[in-house]
Amino acid sequence: MSTTTKTEEMARAELFSSADPALRREAETGRARLLASTDRMQKGTEKLRAARQTALETEQIGANIMADLETQRQTLERSRATLAGANVGLDRSRKILSGMGRRAQANKALMCLIILALIGMIFLIIWLKWFFTPSNGSSSERELHLLPPSPSPRPPPSPREWG
Repeated sequence: MSTTTKTEEMARAELFSSADPALRREAETGRARLLASTDRMQKGTEKLRAARQTALETEQIGANIMADLETQRQTLERSRATLAGANVGLDRSRKILSGMGRRAQANKALMCLIILALIGMIFLIIWLKWFFTPSNGSSSERELHLLPPSPSPRPPPSPREWG
């Protein structure tokens, strides 16, 4: 303890010793209330400091969260733009594929028609070859150009003609 504190306590003790006991009790009660109030005020001040510190930490955390959310928003906007571009590409691809499908169907139908025409011609040729008999004989076949013209009958070559 310092000397000023000792001096103050001595002065207080001397003042209390000469005072009336009722006044002394009243002064002690007031002093105790003042000390309790001071203690409560110091506890309240500490709570306020702790609350202020918590508020500052919460504010810092909130600022970090806001920065993260801003970054995520920018990422989402870029993703949305990329998705829009992909949708345009998919629409274009869908149109190209449907056009290719229509052309493939047309080619398939044309091929079927050609195959049917060839089969029909084959059956016509077979029917003409086996079942068609001309009414006038061989002259009408030559007129229809179905049979080649027959050569004039010639005797077989003799051995002298071979060489």
